[in-house]
Amino acid sequence: MSASGGRSTDEPVQRTIQPLHAITRGRPEIRVAVLDGPVDTAHEAFRDARLDVLDDGLAPGEPARGAAAVHGTLVASILFGREGIAPGCHGLAIPIYRQDLHSHTQPASQLLLASAIDRAVDAGAHVINVSGGQRTLTGDAETELLTAVERCQRRNVLIVAAVGNDGCACLHVPGALPSVLAVAAADAEGRPLESSNWSGPYQVQGLLAPGARISGARAGGGSTQGSGSSYATAVVSGVAALLLSVQARQGQPVDPHRVRRALLHTVSRCDPAMTTHCHRHLAGHLNPRAALSLVNPGAIPMSESNVSDHQSVDTAAPAPTSTEPSPAILPSSAEHPASAQEAATGVEPSDCACGGGAQSQLAYVLGQIDYDFGTLENFEWFKQNARVGGSFINPNDRSQVLAYLEEHPAFASTLIWTVTIAGVPVYSIHPEACYCDAVYNRLRKFLSAQIDAEKTGDVAISTLPAKVHGSTRLLNGAVVPTLSPDPRGMFNFTDQSLLDNLQSLLGISDDPSDGQKAQVASYLHYVVDKMRNLGRTAQDRAINYLTIQGYLAFFRSHNGLQQDADVPNDFDGFRLLGVDAGPNAFCQPGGDCQDVTLTFFNPNNAVNVAPLVYRQTVDVAAVNPVLVGQPAFYRTR
Repeated sequence: MSASGGRSTDEPVQRTIQPLHAITRGRPEIRVAVLDGPVDTAHEAFRDARLDVLDDGLAPGEPARGAAAVHGTLVASILFGREGIAPGCHGLAIPIYRQDLHSHTQPASQLLLASAIDRAVDAGAHVINVSGGQRTLTGDAETELLTAVERCQRRNVLIVAAVGNDGCACLHVPGALPSVLAVAAADAEGRPLESSNWSGPYQVQGLLAPGARISGARAGGGSTQGSGSSYATAVVSGVAALLLSVQARQGQPVDPHRVRRALLHTVSRCDPAMTTHCHRHLAGHLNPRAALSLVNPGAIPMSESNVSDHQSVDTAAPAPTSTEPSPAILPSSAEHPASAQEAATGVEPSDCACGGGAQSQLAYVLGQIDYDFGTLENFEWFKQNARVGGSFINPNDRSQVLAYLEEHPAFASTLIWTVTIAGVPVYSIHPEACYCDAVYNRLRKFLSAQIDAEKTGDVAISTLPAKVHGSTRLLNGAVVPTLSPDPRGMFNFTDQSLLDNLQSLLGISDDPSDGQKAQVASYLHYVVDKMRNLGRTAQDRAINYLTIQGYLAFFRSHNGLQQDADVPNDFDGFRLLGVDAGPNAFCQPGGDCQDVTLTFFNPNNAVNVAPLVYRQTVDVAAVNPVLVGQPAFYRTR
């Protein structure tokens, strides 16, 4: 093993890349993005590397230590370390994994992965390495991730992603998505590791590469080894980068998708006469020598390029145990493979170690409530069987469906309840068993309040603090993330209910004035029309929480402002100008504090009176956010 923490002389890897290293070790114009845990860029292995860290708040404030950094640093060193596969290429490290207080790696949402992919494309990446994924039953991805992958295809950017380590015929995204190159792990003899997945799309867009006991840098210093499709993915990304470097060196157009086709076209295929497990070899074994001859004809005689580096045998290799701790990722563990019927909670690193359980993704969502039938059969059941007062209901009429559910509340669970933003379903709702009745009762009430508000031209908005668990396919074929909400934080606000709350807070018993009604209507319309987000990032969860709770808290603190002659003595004189949020470095241990500001202006005297800023710290570490400390008020000049 290399003392520097770069890669050692791992024989399978060295044998794999030798034909390419005879020509190039990478060129700086070729950019490879690593979407993973934080990278310890101070490590000796990266002393001469061209490695930029582009966090951009994707996984903010994460130090290069702990389980996530061990994984990210090892993956990056396989590519860019002094003895790595493509040390001459330009690396882009984009952290997407965070670590909790128990050193467990928190999975990234598909939304976060999509944002990181977009960031890599904008930074000029030719290859994007994703040594992780989220297991799905169908291989479908959420809309944002699918859009990001399709953008890569249009922009000729190659995504190389792990197949996952569940040891089953199951799929991970993004590895199972079209145009992605999926990678499984093999041992030193070329046998697929027991932990590596195999299934439909992988048979045509996946290949097998060295992924057992791959050496590299360890975060904090020294070296380590790792096994699994994470590290095989890094090997393939490095080979792709070298092939692109050969193209650039020869003055050819740099064409990542041509490289993908070459890698898949030239694999060393499994011989069915020698093994009954060819399905586990996917399309075949990585063969860089043959791919080089296809990308750069004449570089290597074809008689040499067609020689297979692997011999298939009739057994799959046992997954070796990592010699160092790796991220705590039970769903991707070779030692504790999860059921293929379970859905992962997010995109996770794909190595072979295991530890504690990963935390669920959190969301705090503002939106409207609706329902979906999921299947045509379910729709037809309601159409043919659901009656109110002896008459069949129209399943598309929300009032009729609610009337039916009023008589048969237990049937609320047969619908797929959804959260919509601007009329588009963005989440499904599936409550945890202990909250089932409470959640479905609230959903029915919220939808009823929305219908009533729409009749008078008012708006309605619901708050849903929730955990994100897997995904759901709707009747139209769209796949959306699934929320398990906490009913303690589920509220619905309409113009009238918010007006009643404000009057109660301020002790106003008279009928509201036209100005007060306009203020509330203006505020809720601003929230519904302009504050559209999915409520998944820490900043968005804090903003969504304070948008409603902070609005009420602002007026709860209103009496302290009465000494200011420029502040009206009721809420008629306030209009929302804007909302912003950013991390607060001073937070209790284990917290995730965000400073949120609501800026108001006086529409009756906007020229002479400066806007009033209300700032409040919100801790979003738990499913239900909480206010921290005292609010601050100040005016901008």
